[in-house]
Amino acid sequence: MAKFLRALLLLALVCACTWAVVIIYWQEIHLAPSMDDVLLYLVALPLTIWITFLVLRWLWRRRAEKRAAAALAPTLGAAEPSSPAAAPAEKLQVVAAVALTPLGEEVAAIVEALKAEPVPPLDAELLDQNGFPLSARRYADLDLGLLPPDWSVDGEQPLPNAQARALALLAALLTRLDQPLAVLAACQQANAPAVPKQKSAELNPAWLGEISAAPEQVKTSYSVPARLQVQLLLEPGMDPALEAPLSSWLTRLLAQQGLNEQQLQIELRSMPAKGLAKHLNALVDEIAPLKQPFAVLLLAAGSTVCQDVIDQGVLLERSQNEAGMHFPGEAAAALLLANTAFALPDAKALAQLGLSDLAESDPLARTRPHAAKALPALLERLTGRQSLPGELAWVCSGLSLGPEAVEFAPLLTVAQASIQVDEALHLRGAMGDAGLAGRLASFALASQTVAEQGKAALLVLNDGLQERGLCLLDVVPEPAQADAAAASA
Repeated sequence: MAKFLRALLLLALVCACTWAVVIIYWQEIHLAPSMDDVLLYLVALPLTIWITFLVLRWLWRRRAEKRAAAALAPTLGAAEPSSPAAAPAEKLQVVAAVALTPLGEEVAAIVEALKAEPVPPLDAELLDQNGFPLSARRYADLDLGLLPPDWSVDGEQPLPNAQARALALLAALLTRLDQPLAVLAACQQANAPAVPKQKSAELNPAWLGEISAAPEQVKTSYSVPARLQVQLLLEPGMDPALEAPLSSWLTRLLAQQGLNEQQLQIELRSMPAKGLAKHLNALVDEIAPLKQPFAVLLLAAGSTVCQDVIDQGVLLERSQNEAGMHFPGEAAAALLLANTAFALPDAKALAQLGLSDLAESDPLARTRPHAAKALPALLERLTGRQSLPGELAWVCSGLSLGPEAVEFAPLLTVAQASIQVDEALHLRGAMGDAGLAGRLASFALASQTVAEQGKAALLVLNDGLQERGLCLLDVVPEPAQADAAAASA
């Protein structure tokens, strides 16, 4: 569409210039043009100039592409034998296994589970009206009107958008539990310790663990163009297991555009959001043949910097339709984790990507999936078969935000976890396992950063869930139990 509009703009410019020159010339020689003169000089001549220019430009670009491809042919031929497609797939399985080790699972057992036979694609309950996974949606209908209009910071400044959205989530939860909103006032007045913010280059989510704990094969260093593509396109801290397909895509992009690495770096950094989205979408073509859902999920997690342009559901749909990939329950759970576990890039990182305008937008609305609606169907699906070891841990950890994400992450963590437990309890009859809801709560609420707001919300949530037959504090770890009891006193 953009190319078509540019071509029309060029035609308008050619017509304007041609008409101006011809009309001025006719006036100078005092010529009264006939209909043939008008058709020849005001219609045929501009069209001829326009078409000739487009053809010459196309021939020039095609010639440049052929020269670039010929120059890079030896490099492509040498690189193909050294990086077989099976190696990155194996490494992705190891990386996914390492991500679960902090949750008490053994790496070897998880790797074997990830190699099991595939299951059917996502059930219809997990898809929205457009066919995209519900987990790729956002909290678009969050009602900020539930908050008192006079709330402010220190009685002066209005609430930051992130804090207002977090409190609104709590308000929605309390309303569903038929609890008074007065507890929000206590949450607002509590002095929660500030969560230190990390620089973008230092981000390394705790759930990923240390890559040094993985087998030696995951430490293999690829002979690729440094980390240019990772630095520009993916979140800092992304594991090098994706460098092989990224390198293949980058090499092809260089060949198509006739650029060297330095020129490509400059072009990508100055590229608008839609241009970056186009290249990220093209990257799926390189990753999808691996037939590893985790590869696309990690890519989707890294593309959160331009999520307003690329919907992760688009990436999933393309991978599923074009490469025949299937996204079983564990992949859907991994998507929830990928959406929430990666910390947000700071303003400097966005500026390097040419996306400075996104730094002013609300990060919660941009990166948090609409997980509460997808969770009931996902839980029902997972409990209907033999779940992978740690599969529920993917769900619970993904919906429990880390302290590096936003300043009020503990508050939002409790709000999201509360919605999860509430929804899970409604499915208890279908699940046939009340302990599943307890396990869900234990993972989602076992955060070491639960502040005063979270403690107050835990008590209110516990009162509401007791009526449904589950005492939430029974599954909260001992330190959190002590803190909650102290807050109650």
